[in-house]
Amino acid sequence: MDFKRYSELFHYGVKGMRWGVRRYQNKDGSLTPLGKRHYLDQNSVREAFRTEKGVQKVVDSFSKEDRAKFGFDDDKEKYSTKAQAEATVKRFIKTHDKKITAFMDIYWEETGNYGIAVGTHKDHRGKGYQKQLMKKAKKWVEKHIDQIDAKYLDWLARPDNKSSIALAEQAGFKRDLKYNDGHKDSWNLYRYDLDQLLKKKR
Repeated sequence: MDFKRYSELFHYGVKGMRWGVRRYQNKDGSLTPLGKRHYLDQNSVREAFRTEKGVQKVVDSFSKEDRAKFGFDDDKEKYSTKAQAEATVKRFIKTHDKKITAFMDIYWEETGNYGIAVGTHKDHRGKGYQKQLMKKAKKWVEKHIDQIDAKYLDWLARPDNKSSIALAEQAGFKRDLKYNDGHKDSWNLYRYDLDQLLKKKR
């Protein structure tokens, strides 16, 4: 082939391309709000996959009653599934001897809001781990509120799960008295208003 004949390189782009538009970066190289969200999403999903076995061991330590409180009716139902990992917005973990002893997940809900799921290994309860994780979670939410496109953080708790309800209320979650999931033993819904948090920051 005579390369001298091909002295120019042409690139016509693809249909719909907008030249010069950067979705994830500003001109100075810093991330746009969409870029920050994209970066957070990708890292959170990777973290969820990386820690899935450790988190599953925490859930596997639950008694049948504990699993019911967690929302599992089937003893074989798993928490650390691919779908759950891909829905994870942010995971917070507590470790002991390099093993995960407690976790708190913020995850996408079909409603468009964020949900929260928590779990502590049966051998490490009563040590205030979830309170520590909640503090970290709130700091993270406050720091990244500009990239969060949900209106509420949702926390579901069975009416008899006093410790879960207490943790939610202490963190500033308010019960939605209008909520009813349609079941005889409906869970209570507690919500943290992200719109109000965003207004305070601005």
